[in-house]
Amino acid sequence: MKRADVFVEQFRTGVASRLGADYETLRRVNPKLVYCAFEGFGITGPYAGRPAHDLDFEALAGILSVTGAEDKRPVIPGVPIADLASAFNAAFSILAALRRRDATGKGEFVDVSIFDTAVSLMVLNFARYLGTGEIPVPGETLVTGQWPFYNIYETRDGRWLSVAAVEPKFWTRLVGLLGLAEFEGDQFAEEPARGRVIAAFRKTIRTRTLEEWSSILGKEDIPWASVQTLPEVVKDPHVLARELLVDTDLGRLGKHKVLGHPAKIEGLKSDKRANVPRRGEHTAEILKGLGYSATEVAGFTRRGIIGPRPRN
Repeated sequence: MKRADVFVEQFRTGVASRLGADYETLRRVNPKLVYCAFEGFGITGPYAGRPAHDLDFEALAGILSVTGAEDKRPVIPGVPIADLASAFNAAFSILAALRRRDATGKGEFVDVSIFDTAVSLMVLNFARYLGTGEIPVPGETLVTGQWPFYNIYETRDGRWLSVAAVEPKFWTRLVGLLGLAEFEGDQFAEEPARGRVIAAFRKTIRTRTLEEWSSILGKEDIPWASVQTLPEVVKDPHVLARELLVDTDLGRLGKHKVLGHPAKIEGLKSDKRANVPRRGEHTAEILKGLGYSATEVAGFTRRGIIGPRPRN
């Protein structure tokens, strides 16, 4: 701990203190330590210490209340957005604290909450509510299908495509291509006109298959996309070109494809990729780094404290 730059704990509030791993204790060992309490609801407030998972944070933050279609039933997102976004938030906050430490020479305490992050993701919806008093509901917001120019539509073969013709130039091009030029002036039409435009889009797009629309729209400078399945994503030429799928060596299990890093940093580019460690592969190394001798580590192995789990 004396040599550590960052310490991250993700216990419920109070657990780290009980274990003697709270900030005040560790800062006495290392005054330059950046300590991140990465908790569900943060270390203060009435919900601190409350158990929850990603879905609960999305529910409490209002994300589920605006996610869905016209039937108003909340829809669970296909990715754990609160968990993932809060991890990015924690990483950025830790990096900012490290930069501040470089300037002050002192450590920092970073309080990152999954709930706080989930609320912050609702920025567009809160801007609308706080500014107008209107309560956003599923199917009636910009990002959930309120407008014909930013929506998803079913094709004749039961597939789906997205359209995001937000800019007027794209909208004009799109309605002309679909044979719906009479709606050029209705991009931001209110009801009931808006409903007629969406209905016309749905009817028109159902006349062709996804492959046919891909052939037509793919030649045009219009923001659109096919709703791809995972098997289609892993074969996508852009995914391959961007090296978003890479091979990793799993030892006895052979090579396996995993997701590559989404950021490309020229100075850090390398063809050498670390292999996924086997379970317990670095246990002895970590214990020695914590001060245990080779004899003590060998004793742990003989006593079954570390090493492969015995088979029944």
